This record gives sequence, C-alpha cells and structure tokens, in this order.
Amino acid sequence: MKLFQKPIALLTALSLSMTALLSGCSLFVPSTYPEEPLTTEAASAVPTTAPPVTTAATDPTKAKDAPTPLLWKVTGDKGNVMYLFGTIHLGDKRSETVLQQLSDKVDACDALAVECDVVAFEEDEKRLSKVVQSMLYTDGTKVSDHMRADLYPKAVDYLTKAGSYNDLYNYYNLSFWSSFLQQTEMENGNLDSEYAMDTLLLHRAKDRGQEILEVESVESQYEMDNNFPDDLHNMQIEAFFDELDDYNSNLSKLYEAWIKGDESQITAILDEEDGDDMTEEEQKLAEDYHKVMIIDRNNGMAEKADGYLKSGKSVFFAVGEAHMLGDEGIVRQLTDKGYKVEKLSP
Repeated sequence: MKLFQKPIALLTALSLSMTALLSGCSLFVPSTYPEEPLTTEAASAVPTTAPPVTTAATDPTKAKDAPTPLLWKVTGDKGNVMYLFGTIHLGDKRSETVLQQLSDKVDACDALAVECDVVAFEEDEKRLSKVVQSMLYTDGTKVSDHMRADLYPKAVDYLTKAGSYNDLYNYYNLSFWSSFLQQTEMENGNLDSEYAMDTLLLHRAKDRGQEILEVESVESQYEMDNNFPDDLHNMQIEAFFDELDDYNSNLSKLYEAWIKGDESQITAILDEEDGDDMTEEEQKLAEDYHKVMIIDRNNGMAEKADGYLKSGKSVFFAVGEAHMLGDEGIVRQLTDKGYKVEKLSP
C-alpha cells in the first residue's frame, strides 16, 4: 500500500470525472439554508461546445513530438472491437491533438463509453440541485465542526487570499472543501478542465449523434466521495497543504507522462511515497480509500466493458487512466477473461 498523501491529487486527476466538473464550473451557493427549499445558481455558464481546434501549417498529429497516449484494442467474441483509452481529467491544447488522433477509431465505434456524461449533467438543473444538497450539512453543524482545528483557519485563509471564500461555504461538507481547495489551486496552474479528454470526447460524440454509455454517474461519484469519513477528508486537506508548493508542478508532470504514454512514469508518479509515517488508523483509512476508489470501481468498470463486448457493440471505452493500469486494472482483467488485448499507438 502506497502512502496516501503524495498521490492523492494525481490519483484523483486520473480517476474521477467529478474533478473536471468541479474545476470546469463555479461551485454553487444555496440561496437559503436550511429552513426553505434550496435553489442553486451557477456563477458562470459551462461551455456547451468543445474549444475550437487551431489550424496549424502542418498536421500536429504527424509532428515529431506528437502525443502518444496509451491505447488498447480488445477484440470481442463476435468480432466486434473495443478501444480502451485512459483519460486524464485536466489538460492543455495538446489534448485536442489527441482527439484528432483518435477520431477515426472513435467514429468507427457504435458508442462512446465514459465514466459520466458530465455535459448532460451540467445542463440538468434538477440533477445539479440534488448534488448540491448532498454536499450540505443538514444536522445544524458547519464545516468547522468537522474540519480539524489546525486546518480550518488555514483553509479559510487560503481561499480568502485567492478571492474564492464565501461564508456560505461553511454549510458545505468536507468533501466539497477538499475538492474546492484543489479546484482553486488548479486555476493557478497551466492545465484546465476545458481540455479534459472525457469532455472533449463527449462533445465530439454529441455533435455526431453517437450513442453515449455511462459506466458510472456523476451522482454515484459524489455519493462515493461524500461517504468517506471526516478523518479521510481531513487527511486529504492536510495532504493538499503539505504538497501545495508542488501541487501544479506534480499535475503537470503527470500530464506530460500521460501525453507521452509513458506507462512506467505514470505508475511511478502515482506510487511515489513522500516518506511520512502513517499511524495504523491512517493506514486503514488509506487502504479503505484505495479499495473504494480503485479496486471496487475497476471491478465494476471491467464488468461493464465485458458486457459491452458480449453485446456485439463496438465501443470506445474511455475512463480515467488509473483504472486501466496495474494488476487490478481493466486491461489486465479483460486479458484474464480471455480477450485478445493489443497495445496500439493512437
């Protein structure tokens, strides 16, 4: 078991679509709390179309330094094909080049499978409102009653200096605060959820009228994160501040490894230990987190992929890269089920 603190932000970038969602739009503030029914407002509209592709003098997909992210081809028993593509939920304009590289394979498939259809979610006010309410304390407590006394003033100070603090955020739970702190710091970096690969793929599929399959849902991801105990979220927030100076540089390093398809480097970054000792209780929390975030979800995703293959459909299956790799990953699980799995270039 790897130490929890170091890879938390990196693991999240490769495993949760909700990261892109929270980073790509403003968070919601309840207009009343808690006596009257809640309404929500988004401070800014989420883009409904993919960012335009810049026309270059030469084809960027053929350039010497063209991206080479990881891609696998799985052949089903009925001769149908599934492409396995590990996404990252942040990016820069090079992600558009990756989209160009993948377009023929995506277009040849009957459907696009993603963790969550975040585009449809962002356009559904009822679903948005429900998720907002799931992040609010309804027992009369505030986040200061749940966040560690040494972390709360630090978090408020950080958000205040960033111009992002609002008193109403005190009614939101620790899951919200952990995600919002990360979102706020991401805005200081050179990566943007506008270029999240799953979002780019979704826009393309919607523009073409392609069927979209949800492997999970936005609601299930929020529910999973909300259900972690306070101690776990306090560990996340502590880790955020411990790694704050290197937060965006670590994300950039991970993105560079992803864009090059450097599997060993991606694994090494996620497995990197920071040398801090963990108590027995913290170790148990880390193990539980890993089981829920990775093992259980990998198993569910592999089962969905197996079902798509058995259906005879050709599917472009794009979920967070962390779910593809390793002995517990989707690639290994489908191989173990007897499918022919080939590693490709985009």
